[in-house]
Amino acid sequence: MWSAEYDVNAELLIQIGDVSGVARPRDGDVIAVRTANDIARTHAERIALGRGSLSSGRVQRELNDAWRRMTGNGSRQPTSASLDGFWDLIEQRTDGRLLRADHQRYPFTPTERRLFLVVPLDVDVTVPTRRQWEVPVLSSDGLRVVAFRKHFLDWRDQIVARRGLATEADVLNRRKDVRLTGGLPSDIVSART
Repeated sequence: MWSAEYDVNAELLIQIGDVSGVARPRDGDVIAVRTANDIARTHAERIALGRGSLSSGRVQRELNDAWRRMTGNGSRQPTSASLDGFWDLIEQRTDGRLLRADHQRYPFTPTERRLFLVVPLDVDVTVPTRRQWEVPVLSSDGLRVVAFRKHFLDWRDQIVARRGLATEADVLNRRKDVRLTGGLPSDIVSART
């Protein structure tokens, strides 16, 4: 299975600082969860659609055709098994120049990396957990968003104080790209009370 090959199985995009407004992200809110399958799919799609570094047009066309067949021209999501097979094809057809082992992190943009904190986890995140972490808090009638997220990561405590993985000044510096290494347990995410 794909995720077993990865040390980092999911990454969280965490809001740094509050955004003004009632239903705007608060400091520590889980903005997005990227799982191993998201990471595999994103990199594979970029390579298949010509955003990789392939020198052979023939190999590029072959990968593009295989991707389109696997996804029904974009009408369906690839399964874990089909992604495994597609990565095997990438490695084979590029003579090992493009390896899935070199594509273990989600390709967040430089802007995203400066504005948010990317936190690698050492566990698979299930679909129900992912949905729970990404869901907003609604009013009792279900018509208004009263808080951007119910779940958050107290990064000052979990990342800075307890683990010493970064300094608060570095995380708050919008010109700095803070890269955390290793994987953290999923219990660092908690619900706001």
